[in-house]
Amino acid sequence: MPGKALGSMYALLVVLTLAAVSLRTFGQGPTVPAASQSNSRLTVIISDLHMGVGRQGPGGTSGEWRPMEDFRWKQEFDDFLKEIDKGNTELILNGDTFELWQPANDGCVSQDPLLGCTETGALQRIQRVLKAHEDELAMLGRFAGDAGNRLVIVPGNHDAALLFKSVAQAVLGAIHAPSGKVKVAEAGFWFSDDRLLYAEHGHQIERPDSADENWTWPAPFIERDGTRYLQRSKEERTLQAYVNSHEEQVPVPAPIIDNTPEQEDALRIMLASEVRTIGASASGDVFGFVLFKTMWQDLKGTLKPADGKPPVWKLEEMKLAGDAALLPVLEADDPLRGAVQFSLDAGQRDFFMQQLSPDELRMLCSKQWIIWRNQEEEGKPHTLRPCPYEGSLSAAVSTFFRPRDKLFKKRLDQVYDNLEKAGYSRPRFKVFVRGSAHVPERGFQPRKGDWDPFVLTVGAWQRVATKKDLDRLRAGSDRKNLSDQEFLRSIKLEELPACYSFVRIDPYTNKPDPKLRYWVKGDNGKWQSDEKCR
Repeated sequence: MPGKALGSMYALLVVLTLAAVSLRTFGQGPTVPAASQSNSRLTVIISDLHMGVGRQGPGGTSGEWRPMEDFRWKQEFDDFLKEIDKGNTELILNGDTFELWQPANDGCVSQDPLLGCTETGALQRIQRVLKAHEDELAMLGRFAGDAGNRLVIVPGNHDAALLFKSVAQAVLGAIHAPSGKVKVAEAGFWFSDDRLLYAEHGHQIERPDSADENWTWPAPFIERDGTRYLQRSKEERTLQAYVNSHEEQVPVPAPIIDNTPEQEDALRIMLASEVRTIGASASGDVFGFVLFKTMWQDLKGTLKPADGKPPVWKLEEMKLAGDAALLPVLEADDPLRGAVQFSLDAGQRDFFMQQLSPDELRMLCSKQWIIWRNQEEEGKPHTLRPCPYEGSLSAAVSTFFRPRDKLFKKRLDQVYDNLEKAGYSRPRFKVFVRGSAHVPERGFQPRKGDWDPFVLTVGAWQRVATKKDLDRLRAGSDRKNLSDQEFLRSIKLEELPACYSFVRIDPYTNKPDPKLRYWVKGDNGKWQSDEKCR
């Protein structure tokens, strides 16, 4: 946790010491920052480009786009880089610049589901992606090479392979920028020279309930028999194979299945549709992952009794309740609720419940108890029976939710502690920017008091669709009568809103002013920055 401010004498000593220290070079580790907290650079942060497998032809450079490829926006990207090129700009690619979960049929597949690529396998994957996106990398090289511009590539969970040295070197080589102008942030984050701006991909916040079986950061590796492997996270193991199969499925692929970040709309619709056409077994553990990823975002924690001891839920007894116990925790318009009800009506009593992990069952019990307790306090009829548990909760329950503020406050404190342990002398940054979540958020301040950094979610620099966008596309006269699966497979990525989010921080003295902006096409047909999507 943050300590007291430096005393005046110590502050004077720091200033005197700095006068004798030469200027830092770009890319060095923690050092004492300049006494003046200011930034003469324009700082731009983008995230989640997901450059991937490219086109159908040799090397991914010719023919039609492969359905898996999300980054098809070369022209608008080139225009964007030219717009932000002020000769003194720092551009941060804040994670998942490269999509390295999707190339298949290579040496990155193991019988052990926890083991991902070796360094050799990861290098083969990145080389295919670099070949497929030579033009975009050349654009980044031209940007970084101009005057005082700098480029930082922060690894994310989809391109964690950048933490292999040879993979990072391959990327730097493909960008062809002058020496020292581009770096891969091997520490897993970016920290500005004046220590006021901090950016990380933010996947650590997405699903902390399972902790991804100790999927560590920034060293997500497993050593086996003298070989180092990337560890495959729970999301990669559970969800990615399902997404990949549907994006490339023939004869009609569904390329937008991972481009609908609002409540995982396309995934939920596809899963629900498959339950109706194929049966419950089609969804397997993907159902539980999608359901509880969203539930975690709603719940943000578990019950907290006054004595500090969590409830001991009787999980085996809970399983006996069958899939009917899932219905009360799903909203009426949630496609997954319809899927569960359809399965129950077809005589499948407990398929989904049997797929849930102990962590997911505990979360289900917490959610059920919250609903039951809220109905009790509001004098409403109960719509469910809460999970059986050992001991007594009753009036001992003091809080039900961990609000978004509390979740991010915890992450900010973790980051502060990590920076302090790493030797950074002034880790009280004022701005925290994360990626990972593809929907941007303009920002809030989860901490109060003498350290209250402003938190923003930058969103994805690619095309994504909200539920409103899907409804608009469905309203087209030729799509109204399509089944859910047919509708999703009918949508092309190019139909999604051409709106790319980024964070812009203009030069400042003492106080940065981060702004969420969108790269959109104006009424004059030219690409420009705007405060909202058009």
